[in-house]
Amino acid sequence: MRLGENRYGKSGIRLATVLRRGERHDFTDLTVDVAVEGDFAAAHVAGDNARILPTDTMRGTVYALAKREPVGSVESFGLRLARHFVDTVEPVSAAIVSLAEQPWTRIDVDASPHPHAFTKAAGGRRTAVVQATSGGDADVLAGVEDLYVAKTAGSGFAGFLSDELTTLPETDDRILATAITAHWRLRGLDHDWDRLA
Repeated sequence: MRLGENRYGKSGIRLATVLRRGERHDFTDLTVDVAVEGDFAAAHVAGDNARILPTDTMRGTVYALAKREPVGSVESFGLRLARHFVDTVEPVSAAIVSLAEQPWTRIDVDASPHPHAFTKAAGGRRTAVVQATSGGDADVLAGVEDLYVAKTAGSGFAGFLSDELTTLPETDDRILATAITAHWRLRGLDHDWDRLA
């Protein structure tokens, strides 16, 4: 019997960081999933865990790398994590790190943004899926999820295909409301990810 490609990992790792700059604090709230690929066959066919990195260590790695230096963008943090796993864990040939950032906005107090009080913000979650290989290659798929938008005028729907079962009337003015999920891939890895998001 030959075991095919396999991966394992830890999902749903919650990471909240606070960067204190005097009275003003910056708050980051991430959910991180880590998966690694490599030669783990002995664990599955012989019960030998000698080449298995515990998923608890994956969770701890997320926290440790966040503590070493500021998280920054989800894309750059994902690259740091993925490179760490492929560069330092010998049997790992590829690492896939998925991140989603929950946006928070400062609460207004007396018409001014409070320096360290926040409320959950609208505007969608910023996402990144980063894959790195032991050969040095890396890829970033950036994006946004659950970006809710609405337009109350100036949105029409006309000129569409119609058959004997079509009952929808054409209109040149209606309410448009939708949730957007979008992903994009850029060439290269040397970007100001915050400027692009």
